[in-house]
Amino acid sequence: MASRIHAVQTAAYRQEASLLDIRDFPPLDRTVEDIMASSDSFFGAFDGEELLGVISLEQRNENEVSISSLTVAPPFQRLGVAKALVAYTAGWVKSQKLSVSTAAKNAPALALYEQLGFVECERTFVGEEQLEVIRLVAERFNYSSGA
Repeated sequence: MASRIHAVQTAAYRQEASLLDIRDFPPLDRTVEDIMASSDSFFGAFDGEELLGVISLEQRNENEVSISSLTVAPPFQRLGVAKALVAYTAGWVKSQKLSVSTAAKNAPALALYEQLGFVECERTFVGEEQLEVIRLVAERFNYSSGA
């Protein structure tokens, strides 16, 4: 399963790096071994045996869970897969807040998170290319009803 998750993530992150016009994109450095060693909780969206998308969650503290990764295989983007994954995990998350970070230039991701009730709470710059990253947070009642 880790290999399948890695394949979806790699395809989606290559596309995102192109969208962001960035060469150094750390998510592309992740390996199958990194996925296997991760303490994140992974959830997948399937059509039969085909893995369409994956969300991974990290418990930040007792009140907050962070979306470490939300990726959808390029052929299945814009079909509601990412929204369904966030909605599904809303029932799993026991914390009051769900947070996520994404690039300021990633308009599709920002639109999705806004639709689901996430609000911006912080901006930072990371990496050699100084990629602007936005951290967003949603209260549980917002993202569970927004899907």
